[in-house]
Amino acid sequence: MIESLQAENKALKDENAELSQKVEWLMEQLRLLKKKQFGTSSEQGKGQLDGQLSFLFNEAEAYTAPPGVQKTTQVAAHTRKQSGSVKDVVPETIPVEVVEHRLSEEERVCPQCGELMREIGTEARETLKLIPAKAILRRDVYYTYACENCEKNDVSTPIMKAPKEPSVIPGSFASAQAIAHNQIGAQRSGSDLERRGKEAG
Repeated sequence: MIESLQAENKALKDENAELSQKVEWLMEQLRLLKKKQFGTSSEQGKGQLDGQLSFLFNEAEAYTAPPGVQKTTQVAAHTRKQSGSVKDVVPETIPVEVVEHRLSEEERVCPQCGELMREIGTEARETLKLIPAKAILRRDVYYTYACENCEKNDVSTPIMKAPKEPSVIPGSFASAQAIAHNQIGAQRSGSDLERRGKEAG
């Protein structure tokens, strides 16, 4: 009797493991189908952006430029792949305006020991500014600071960053000027408003 119960228990465990694998496979298939149906298409997004910016640049260059090689950024203990860089879409000939965001000396005082914190790094966000008949790539550089004194004395080292100005559209490199320019152009032509009216019903 014990042997039959053990055999039945083993059979049930095997069946459970097999069913768990099937469920896992089906969930993965469901996730992939949802991503395919509802996920964003990087080709579509790039095509839309190329279409919107083609009035500024040579259309042949915009549509035949090879996609940029995916760059990697080394960060402390891992490597992060950059995606959707503005450099992949905007020609290299556009001038770059660099705006640096630093903390004042009063803001860089270590909250733990009172020493002046040193600069340890930067973060950059790029937005495309459109000035009628002129485009400028603005690079906002945000500095990061750490306290050398706390670091030397094996105290938990506080890190401070210059406050970031929020993006107009999170995750986008379009500036307020670029969005406004695009909307004004669409309203002047009337085609975009007509399409929106049809979509609204």
